[in-house]
Amino acid sequence: MGIWVWRIAHDATANHNDGDLGGFNAAQPAWTTSGAPLDPSATLISVPVAQLRAGFYASRRFEVEPTIGLFSSSGSGERFTQVQFGVGALYHFRTSRYETQPYVRGFSALQSISGSDRSTSTSPALGIGFGAKFPMGRSFAFRPELNYAHVWTDGPGDDTDNIQLLLGLSVFTD
Repeated sequence: MGIWVWRIAHDATANHNDGDLGGFNAAQPAWTTSGAPLDPSATLISVPVAQLRAGFYASRRFEVEPTIGLFSSSGSGERFTQVQFGVGALYHFRTSRYETQPYVRGFSALQSISGSDRSTSTSPALGIGFGAKFPMGRSFAFRPELNYAHVWTDGPGDDTDNIQLLLGLSVFTD
């Protein structure tokens, strides 16, 4: 079973109406809020990391990964919360976890976003990623992944196309 315990995401959001990049759609780093220095009265929660995954091997090449993510930020009377549930399916090009394992991962997710200035919005996402698991001893593997996801929004905003770089650590149990 592999568990992601660290994620760095960088989402480039495309505005479909005029073709301009609409900014970033990912959680801001812990030291900023909306690009400004963090207000001492603000609270930022990403528990315990931006996203957790548990991998279950159906065969030596095929793995299923349910996903849960939480991001919450509040300060100066404003709040923002994002919850994500999803599932991914990995196909490993090599079967031994003791050597580098390149993989392709298809995934789907349901994202719910709420804030003090808008109503709750729930949006489905569908994507594909390419990555590799680099073993570090018997129980760990460093796991970079580059992926693309399309998010269909049900709120007032446009649909988004996200490109993400994920950096993770897989923990294996025998």
